[in-house]
Amino acid sequence: MKHFWNNYFWLITFIISYLLFWIFGDIIFFLSMLVVIAEILILKTIYRIKFFYFDVILISIYLFLCLICLLFLFVETFKVFLVVIGVWMSLTFFFHKR
Repeated sequence: MKHFWNNYFWLITFIISYLLFWIFGDIIFFLSMLVVIAEILILKTIYRIKFFYFDVILISIYLFLCLICLLFLFVETFKVFLVVIGVWMSLTFFFHKR
């Protein structure tokens, strides 16, 4: 089972995050955004991790897209995309922690 999980990790998390968004809607969007911000703060304050410039650019692009989605765009497809990217970012931060 672990071998299956390692091979299809990104696909499984994509399907799970899509289903969660389909079931719960905008709550999952806000939670994924909140988890990404909380993990960044935890990694920066508790673990004293220095982010690379590329990480800072990706995080700022993600947060900027979330802000655009909250203020202007109300397209469900874009929200699903941001939920999936947020879940992938939070899982990557959680598992790698550098």
